[in-house]
Amino acid sequence: MLKFNSSVSKYPFEPPLTKKSFERIFFDLFEPLRIFGMRFGLGAQESEDLVADVFCKLWEQKEDLQVKSSLKAYLFSAMRNKALNYKEQHGVSRQVGVEEAFEVAHDQMADQQQADELQFLFQQELQSFSNNKQQIFRLSRDEEMSYKEIAEVMGISIKTVESHMSEVLKALRKVARAYR
Repeated sequence: MLKFNSSVSKYPFEPPLTKKSFERIFFDLFEPLRIFGMRFGLGAQESEDLVADVFCKLWEQKEDLQVKSSLKAYLFSAMRNKALNYKEQHGVSRQVGVEEAFEVAHDQMADQQQADELQFLFQQELQSFSNNKQQIFRLSRDEEMSYKEIAEVMGISIKTVESHMSEVLKALRKVARAYR
């Protein structure tokens, strides 16, 4: 059975792994995983093939898989292991070509710039909320506390925590949609 600790997950995903959720994860993470694989000295095609293998294994093992942290971290860890095993088995020791290195660096800079811009927009939106809502959000995301733990620490009900988180997340999703 596929198990996730959703209070710890940095990737917004709720079990079970359905075809629709799998497709969303695939489209969101395929390219970042491919670029990540190229950091290990793999060519673009080799890296792409390994990412496909990682996703095939995820789908095949969806019933028995247990993810203790986040699905995103799990997939990047699986990709790292696949890349290292591939290099060992195939004797890949070549250096990344100039074109590939430029492509990876360019993609990373563009991704980082977009991430920075979106992070800035999120921070602006978050500051429009009351201090309590900001604190609840930060305790949940930065400190990885459960709603129950937050309620205990702040002396409020779990329903209040859920309500405030729902309101903040709804606003942040709106910012993210507008950014795209």
